[in-house]
Amino acid sequence: MEGMLASIPQQMRKDIVKQDLELPPELAAQLSDAPVLFNLARSLAYHRAMLEDAPLAPDAVDAQREYVHDATEMLRTILCL
Repeated sequence: MEGMLASIPQQMRKDIVKQDLELPPELAAQLSDAPVLFNLARSLAYHRAMLEDAPLAPDAVDAQREYVHDATEMLRTILCL
């Protein structure tokens, strides 16, 4: 999987991060430089959008909330290291 993300040109990753996530420029640069963090941030943005926009069953809402919480904490921890 990481190889697939590494094949995406870095400028394209930067553009995707800017489009999908509203982040400060220095944080967006960190994400676009690391394919694993880039993928985690994209996944987090997708699951947040699903939680906000998609009509979900109550158990699916709980699962989405748990994923969003866990992914947010993971990304926050990694970026603070």
